[in-house]
Amino acid sequence: MLVGVNMNDTFQFTLHVALWALLGIVCIDTMPTMADWYHGTLPSMDIPEPHARCAWENCENSPGPGSPPSFDPSISQANDKNNLGNQALSDKDFDRAILLYSQAFALSPQAVFRDNQNLAMAHKHIELGQKAFYRKNWNLAIDEYQRALSFHEIEGAQDNIHIARSNQAHDGAYQAMKDGRYDTAILFYNVANKWRPDSRVTEWIRKARWHKAFERGRDAFAAGKFAEAETYSAQAFQLDPTLGSAAFNRALAIRRQADEVAAQGNVEAAIAAYNRALRDYADAATANEGDAGFKASYDSARAAAREQLTGIAKTREDWERIIKAHERWNEDSGRDQVAARELNNA
Repeated sequence: MLVGVNMNDTFQFTLHVALWALLGIVCIDTMPTMADWYHGTLPSMDIPEPHARCAWENCENSPGPGSPPSFDPSISQANDKNNLGNQALSDKDFDRAILLYSQAFALSPQAVFRDNQNLAMAHKHIELGQKAFYRKNWNLAIDEYQRALSFHEIEGAQDNIHIARSNQAHDGAYQAMKDGRYDTAILFYNVANKWRPDSRVTEWIRKARWHKAFERGRDAFAAGKFAEAETYSAQAFQLDPTLGSAAFNRALAIRRQADEVAAQGNVEAAIAAYNRALRDYADAATANEGDAGFKASYDSARAAAREQLTGIAKTREDWERIIKAHERWNEDSGRDQVAARELNNA
């Protein structure tokens, strides 16, 4: 015969679903915050100094060895422009420095003046990259650092690119976690770790997998898919056995399956199913020792099992099985008063 669900059981079911949702929210709050992973301070970079001047013997149009030097006023004028460019560069007036170096090169097309112009361009884009980085505009920062490197080799610029890419991936992971897209979050975490290895990434990935399993189990339970809910809750428990909520959820899913078995009128099969459920309730109570709520749920599940079983008992053998089951459950509970009372009731 079919066993109906009383109001108390319906209330517990609603309470359990609400608890699942609450636990899900609490766990989201424990995921890493953006402040946990940002590399906010950039390492210092070794930027070369500009050339001081074009010495006569280093200029491309200098006479060969032994030739008498001839006066070329353009070189002197170019050096003056170069010196002014150096001062502008020192003052971080990069656009003026670039202009002065280009004028020096126009007066005397020497490699040192072009090199200084390229260096000033690199300085300018490094500065723009730093500003974009601290505004957390990662794409712009990466673009500016790459432009700087296209003009001049700057030691440390490549490392800054890696940091910006890592932070960009962490941003993606954070948003994906908030949206419940846990597989995407894991992909982002792996990308972040590629650009900037971090020992904490393994833990963050584990948390993402826990959230995924926990929430899928909750959704399956709400849809009445109790076997599926058990599977996902078991995965969550394996990922973090210290969180009794996963063991509790698995126990609740098994109990609902046991209720379905009991509804078919098979006492022996129902007892076996309730045995599984109560073992998980015991695990949840142990993992959350001191939490009266978990202990109360364990006691409530045992009472509900007795009520369901006594409702389908038909023969003396059925009652003997039920009493033996309660004796075992009484032993498992440490012979507490609640369990003893349920045994007497049976």
